[in-house]
Amino acid sequence: MPKTVSGLKLVKFLKKKGFEIYSRKGSHVKMISIERNTKTIIPMHKEIAVGTLNSILKQAELSEEEIKELLE
Repeated sequence: MPKTVSGLKLVKFLKKKGFEIYSRKGSHVKMISIERNTKTIIPMHKEIAVGTLNSILKQAELSEEEIKELLE
């Protein structure tokens, strides 16, 4: 795992994977994927904690290949 992944980078990555922003409140963005039938919330921080990142990736139901693509 890399040391840091920013909220902005994660949002851009999820958009490429078919997610759309459906709400934003404060420093959090809610994203949804109709195709995957899932929702997730992204904190728009400079660094997302490893545990939080793992939880987001699990909620987004990304494959191992997609996760590797993000973390490169």
